[in-house]
Amino acid sequence: MLERATRLVRWLVDPLLRFNFIDRSLALGAQALSGLIPLLILLQAAQPGTRSVASDLIERFDLEGDAAETVRELFATPTDEPTTTSLSVVLLVVSVLSFTRRLQRLYEGTWELEERGLWGTGSGLLWIAFIALYGSLHPVLDSLVGGFAGVALSLAGALVVGLASPYVLLGRRMSWRRLVPQALLTAAGLEALGIWSAIYMPRAIESSASAYGGIGVALAMLTWLWGLGIVLVIAAVYGSPQMQWRGTFGSPGAGDGGPRPAG
Repeated sequence: MLERATRLVRWLVDPLLRFNFIDRSLALGAQALSGLIPLLILLQAAQPGTRSVASDLIERFDLEGDAAETVRELFATPTDEPTTTSLSVVLLVVSVLSFTRRLQRLYEGTWELEERGLWGTGSGLLWIAFIALYGSLHPVLDSLVGGFAGVALSLAGALVVGLASPYVLLGRRMSWRRLVPQALLTAAGLEALGIWSAIYMPRAIESSASAYGGIGVALAMLTWLWGLGIVLVIAAVYGSPQMQWRGTFGSPGAGDGGPRPAG
């Protein structure tokens, strides 16, 4: 039993180490902070109403007092009507594309596909449009549906994101049916991240804001996005066909395999 347990632990850990999951997840989190957060701010500015990224974060993490005020100041705009220039939009798209390229390379590595490089830019732009649409619809649906139906809707949304992301970023080179394991693991990971966020993030933001102000809030958010990167990397690796889940549990000799990073 000890030998089987040791073999199983090695089989689970070795693929993550081969894919440098700590470095990859950190890079995904950092690029998400520089790309996806500004994208959400731009979407909020383009929508009518008084909602903002700051108010959404305050509500989601149940912040009060100085922590809530620090978040408002961090995401405050210099004018009542935020303006968007063509240059800022271009820089935003470049930042988000940097995130999509890294995520694209992650999926290409787990499926051992050839990297598309600049040819994958179109898929990255399509993924950005999909995330923008999802980010616009999610708050609306979240305010309309609650209780068990809200949880079911959140799971369904996470599953759609987990399935559409590799399908689009891989340029539809893989059948969506083969991507279902990655999508299921991504959805489960995102829900676990949501539970962890509800428990950890309020205290983390409050303590960081009181100690370091806006920089502390940014560091707490980077930690949160690092968790997102960990979820994406683990789901991509464990959902890849090289893991051979059925073969591993079906034969004593299996377990030495694992995904190999492309290149």
